[in-house]
Amino acid sequence: MNVNVNKATLRDVVRSSLIIALAIIIFFALLTLTVPTSLSLNARNGYLVPLIFSILVAFFLSLKNNSCSLMLSLSSMLILFALPLSALWTTGLSNGFVIGGLLPFSDAALYYNDANRLIEDGMFSAFSTARPLFIGFLAVVLKLTGGNLKLTLAILVLITALAIYLATIQVRRSIGAAPAAVFMLVCFLFYRRFIGTTVTEHLGMTLGVLGFALLWLSADEKKVTAAFCGVVLLTFGLIARESAFFVLPMLILWMVIYFRDDKSWLSYKTLLV
Repeated sequence: MNVNVNKATLRDVVRSSLIIALAIIIFFALLTLTVPTSLSLNARNGYLVPLIFSILVAFFLSLKNNSCSLMLSLSSMLILFALPLSALWTTGLSNGFVIGGLLPFSDAALYYNDANRLIEDGMFSAFSTARPLFIGFLAVVLKLTGGNLKLTLAILVLITALAIYLATIQVRRSIGAAPAAVFMLVCFLFYRRFIGTTVTEHLGMTLGVLGFALLWLSADEKKVTAAFCGVVLLTFGLIARESAFFVLPMLILWMVIYFRDDKSWLSYKTLLV
C-alpha cells in the first residue's frame, strides 16, 4: 500500500515538474519571438490585455485540480509577465531605469554595476550598502548567466512570476479562482513597471508574496510554523527593498492573538518564539 502511494506521489511530482518546465520553456520562447507591439505595449502600459489574461487565469484555475489546469494557468501567467519585457526589447523604450529597452540607468545602473563589481573583486560601492541582499542576489544570477544581461532580466521576471503564481494558488485553494485571479492581476499591475530593470523590487516582491502565501496558509490552517516562516520571508523582503516595516510588529501581534488557546488571551509561546 505504501509503495503504491509513494509511486503515485512520485508520478505526480514528475508530472508537475514537467509541466512547470514546459511553461518556463514557453516563457523563454516568447521572448525570442517578435510579438505584436500593440499587444506587448498594452500589457506593459494598458489594462485590456492584463484583464483578458486574468480572466483566462481565473477560468483555468476554476477547472478541476489536475495537470491541465496547472499547465494552462501557469503558462497564461508566464506569458502575461513576459509581454512587458518583450515590449521593452522590441521597441527600445526608455524610462527612469532603462535606456533603449535594455541598458540600466540611474539607480538600476548603480545596482547593476555594483553586482558586477561584487563578482569581480568581492566589493561594492557605498550606495549599495543599504541594500546588500539584492546586490548579492543579482550578482549570483549574473554569474550563472555568464554576465548575459537579457537572460538575467528574464530570470528575475521568471522567479517573481513563479512566486506570485504560488501565492495565487494558495488564495485559490482558500477562497476560489476569481479572487485568486484578482490577486494575480493586482500583483502584476504593481510589478510590471519594474520588469526589464535591475532594481530591488524584484527580490522584494518575490520574498514578499512568498511570505504572504505562507501567512495565508497559516491563517487558513492555523499552522504557526508557516506563520513564522512567512514573517521571516517578509522581513527579508523588506530588507531587500525597504518599505513598511511597521507591518512586522502588527504581524507578531496578530500571531500571538490568533494562535492563542481557549484559556488565554495571548499565545505567550508564539510570542517567545
